[in-house]
Amino acid sequence: MATWKTLQATAVEHLSRGDLGKAAHALVEAIELEPTEPQLYEQLIQVTLLGGSTQTAVSAAEELTRLQPDSPHASHLLVVSLLSQGEVDRAKTVLSEAIARTPASVELLQASAQVATIEQQPARALELLGQAAALAPRDAVVVNDYALSLLGAKRANEARALLEPLSAANPKNASLRLSLSMVCVSLKDLAAARSHAMAAKDSDDPDTRTQAIALVNQLTR
Repeated sequence: MATWKTLQATAVEHLSRGDLGKAAHALVEAIELEPTEPQLYEQLIQVTLLGGSTQTAVSAAEELTRLQPDSPHASHLLVVSLLSQGEVDRAKTVLSEAIARTPASVELLQASAQVATIEQQPARALELLGQAAALAPRDAVVVNDYALSLLGAKRANEARALLEPLSAANPKNASLRLSLSMVCVSLKDLAAARSHAMAAKDSDDPDTRTQAIALVNQLTR
């Protein structure tokens, strides 16, 4: 007889093959067997958001926040799920309550920045991402998001100052190298831009690899 852990493993196998529907089905069955296991809900949210089943993601996130009412991560997942369904006002309510409990949460600051972007408040979004980066200065994803927002705000020198030391500390991080390449293009430092793009073009991530190859081709014309 299947256990929730074997069903979870089955879901991971389906996900690795890109079969999101079967992965979600296996996770739902696992939850039926073990309805108090938070990681199952987290995985179901991930899979259903990837597959565009936003209502299922919202339902799973609501249950996760019921299981973990004080978890900023659970609240963040609920906010992301709500935003994917266009429920901005409800997402703002969830954020307000979560931030009151955990004001120094990087994830909640990022979610707040996402809301600000949706509401066409770029300066506020940039401020919130800056706060998140200040709380997590060694987190490559967080700092990279902030740096790209700085680049979008025409503050490329600041973006470069943020990215260069972090990239030096994480030389195999292709996303950082790609972002540095784009920043250097903006600053017209084309030699550095090409060097960073060349380093990023062997990334395991297909989107990063595609963008890096395009930049290399652009910079070698």
